[in-house]
Amino acid sequence: MRSLSRLQLARIRRPRAIAFARFRQCRLSLSAPVVDGRCSLGLGFVLSRSMSRRNQRHFGFGVMTQSAVRGRLRGWVQGVAALCFAVSLSACGDNQLKVGQMTGTTFDAAADVGNSDKDGNSMSATDGGASLDGALVFDGAGTSDRSVTSDGASTADGASTADGASMLRDSGLQSESGVSDDGGSRNACDPNPCMNGGTCAAVGGDRFRCACAPDFVGDRCESTVDTCAVNNGGCDPLVICISQPGTQPGGRRCGPCPPGYTGDGETGCKDVDECATVRGACAANATCTNRIGGFDCACNAGLFGDGHECHALSALPVLSAGNYHSCARATDGAIRCWGADWRAQTTPPAGPALQVGAGVDFACALAPNRTVACWGDNWAGQQNPIVDPSGFVAIAVGGDNVCGLRTDLLVTCWGDSDSGQSGPPGDRFIQISAGYAHACGVRGNGTIACWGDNASGQARAPTGTFTQVAAGADHSCGLRTNGSVVCWGANGSRQTSAPTGTFVQISAGGRHSCGVRAAGSVACWGDNVFGQSTARAGVFSEVSAGFTHTCGLTTTGAILCWGDNENGQSTP
Repeated sequence: MRSLSRLQLARIRRPRAIAFARFRQCRLSLSAPVVDGRCSLGLGFVLSRSMSRRNQRHFGFGVMTQSAVRGRLRGWVQGVAALCFAVSLSACGDNQLKVGQMTGTTFDAAADVGNSDKDGNSMSATDGGASLDGALVFDGAGTSDRSVTSDGASTADGASTADGASMLRDSGLQSESGVSDDGGSRNACDPNPCMNGGTCAAVGGDRFRCACAPDFVGDRCESTVDTCAVNNGGCDPLVICISQPGTQPGGRRCGPCPPGYTGDGETGCKDVDECATVRGACAANATCTNRIGGFDCACNAGLFGDGHECHALSALPVLSAGNYHSCARATDGAIRCWGADWRAQTTPPAGPALQVGAGVDFACALAPNRTVACWGDNWAGQQNPIVDPSGFVAIAVGGDNVCGLRTDLLVTCWGDSDSGQSGPPGDRFIQISAGYAHACGVRGNGTIACWGDNASGQARAPTGTFTQVAAGADHSCGLRTNGSVVCWGANGSRQTSAPTGTFVQISAGGRHSCGVRAAGSVACWGDNVFGQSTARAGVFSEVSAGFTHTCGLTTTGAILCWGDNENGQSTP
């Protein structure tokens, strides 16, 4: 507690007024004193000779003369002129209050003002009977933001007490200014302090209570309620709940049911049995299985496709003639290769296979588990097959790339793709073939699509329906549904000048082509420098044209080869 010395009391002369100063948006803290001129709030007793005119705004307190003060405080304080209640704040906008102008002293907030008796002994405020037990809040308009209730009155000996109750927030009650600029009271609900359509109800004096509209909470209804946070807002668990407080019934909107369901998100979503209506649009030779939210189509046994399109595939080739080597699958499934082996292309892995294919200096085989294994040269990554979860049902080995036909009849390729030969379209095919730098496939509707190198027109397939396609070095041939053969691309060696007649299987090589006729004989056309177009006699079920040699599988299971044999590629 700070006490006034006799010297300080003696310097105070001719007090003029007790005044309450008002400030813009400044509040008084009961326990926060003014320290070093900071903008802290406090309530204190100030001895003042005078105040500046712009800060002399009174709340109806009268002016006390010096004689009146001495008469009331005689025996307590000599020379004390007045007691001023003031808010001590060093900087609160434009309205600054400088207290203690006469003595240059600003007393601490809530500090007791000491008094001196007639002998100069210091007396505390307790002895003087002056105390304050309240909280005052002032705004810039000069009107109290919170009401002050005073229980105490001046006593005979000059004691004054203030037991104010302000800033009431108990039981949801809010408090607004209860005093207007002209000193009169005003309605705490005017203007409405409640937000988001809340209803204000005055509850005695300056206090009010907000009744919030649906979907809003808070003392002044300032916060929204996330109605979707609990139990998906009452929407079906399969739909999205969209919170829209104040705009929709229940403060939320339910999204639509997902595909495969009927109804709506508000009343509920029910599964649709597609197989009981339109069979889920499955193919006629497929099985439809209903499931929650959808259905599945699966091709019947022996067929391949995605269930919406199912096809029976031709028998996988057993024989394949490559660049300078050849490979074949034995009846027990084992792979056997012969010819050049400078890249280990004639050293296949152990184990059974469903199909084998030979490229330039490498080869690949399709295993019974629908995976692919390759060996030999790997300069373009042709030995690194892409693993597909569905697996492969057929493979096509080209110059330095490989394409695999998946169980859903889509094509995946890997290896060399300088000419785009490893970038197939997204069509479904029932048979594929890879040449030196291009590849082709027969779609489910019988049409042919080719991709990759097209410098000689080898990737420009003719129209019509086909059962088989064969891709060579820089030309291609197709077997029409009527058994006739048509070829396109380079024709420098007449490799695209197919003979007439009915064929059941065809193959395209380096610069020559061959086919098995309906009667089982083999016919070849094109380059014949090494005798590769001079077919052996016999009844064949399959033929394969290599770069400069040809091999055929007879109906008795024998393998016969002809043409270039420099590296032993024609000696099985």
